[in-house]
Amino acid sequence: MVAIVFITFCSTVLSVEDGFGRMFADGTQIILQGFGVRGRWTNEKFLQSVYIVVLLAILPIAVYLFFGQPVGLLQTAGAIEAAHIPIVTGLTLFLSHRMLPKELQPSKTIFAGTAIAGIFFAVFAVIYLLQLIGVIGSGAGSN
Repeated sequence: MVAIVFITFCSTVLSVEDGFGRMFADGTQIILQGFGVRGRWTNEKFLQSVYIVVLLAILPIAVYLFFGQPVGLLQTAGAIEAAHIPIVTGLTLFLSHRMLPKELQPSKTIFAGTAIAGIFFAVFAVIYLLQLIGVIGSGAGSN
């Protein structure tokens, strides 16, 4: 049973890593081509490798070496996730509006709902990050 859970976990981790690499590579490629960038920085395989190596290998190792404490790592993961959602939401709206044919683009209601969700998470991310660095919520008002 433990082996099955472990294999399933590893499979999920690999799928997520591959998905993030593809998503960020595709988005970067589309955006950079829109600005006229050509060459290596618009090569999907190169971008996917860069994102997987940097974001999913080097960055987590650096974070572990910098923070080292499990609580610090969880706080950092929360900050990354809080900042990540508005970025993905914004890129999704931008790319779907720019790349999809009119008949496949989200309706105004769906677009507005997604934009509101992105704004909500952006505000949440700012508040969370301000709490994390001690600007707000550091025991003010408690006697």
